[in-house]
Amino acid sequence: MLIRNIYIILLLCSVFSFAQNKIDKEQNFRISYDLEYSPDSTNLNRKEYDSFFLTISKDKSIFNSESEYLKDSILNSPNPNNLLKLNKSLFKNTIIKKNDKIINYLNYNVYRFIFDESINFKWELTKETKNILGYKCKSASINFKGRNYIAFYTDELPFSDGPYKFNGLPGLILEISDLNNNYFFKAVALKKLSKNFNYKIFNENSYKKIELEEIKKLEDKIKEKPSILIMNENIKLSEEAYEKYNRSYKEKNKFRNNSIELD
Repeated sequence: MLIRNIYIILLLCSVFSFAQNKIDKEQNFRISYDLEYSPDSTNLNRKEYDSFFLTISKDKSIFNSESEYLKDSILNSPNPNNLLKLNKSLFKNTIIKKNDKIINYLNYNVYRFIFDESINFKWELTKETKNILGYKCKSASINFKGRNYIAFYTDELPFSDGPYKFNGLPGLILEISDLNNNYFFKAVALKKLSKNFNYKIFNENSYKKIELEEIKKLEDKIKEKPSILIMNENIKLSEEAYEKYNRSYKEKNKFRNNSIELD
């Protein structure tokens, strides 16, 4: 018990010390977020969990799941076999915010696409406050893609950014959830990165430029025939194998019907 209490005191001291250090806007910075979400709209009490990184540099920010981030790091390392040890995430896409644009890298196994968005977030500042990781946070609300959200942000950190696609507040979003708690992002750790930090992401040349409407059509096709995700000219499977995959995928997705974006 004594050791555990000492650990908690040291952790609180480190958080407090971190919060007191002035963060430069030019500082490379990383925020770790945990996500609690309800994948099934017919059973909102069933929760699943994932972890994400928001990596902020001078000219852009990169948001992806922890496993996707580690995958990029491993692919750029001398031992790519470590990929086999990674936990798998359902969130395989990467979001880059740069020059007022949101750039989406979509990974559908054999299909890889990129498309840009320009989103004008119209936040309404509200009066709630709370303390998160030693930072005083203010609140704001917004309707985004069919869901109503409440966000807590701190202007003590000079980044107008947040998890997923969220940005545009006068500070960093440390917590955001929709009002029904279908999706709840919360910052759990903050880390300064070295000034010469350079995040080498995946091979961008393997992604094909596409429009949002084409993505929606592809997703409809995937729902109808999921096996197109594994159809590769270098790997030939029997019709029976493809049908088995279709049945299995459709059964799993009966309970994954609660997308973060509803429209």
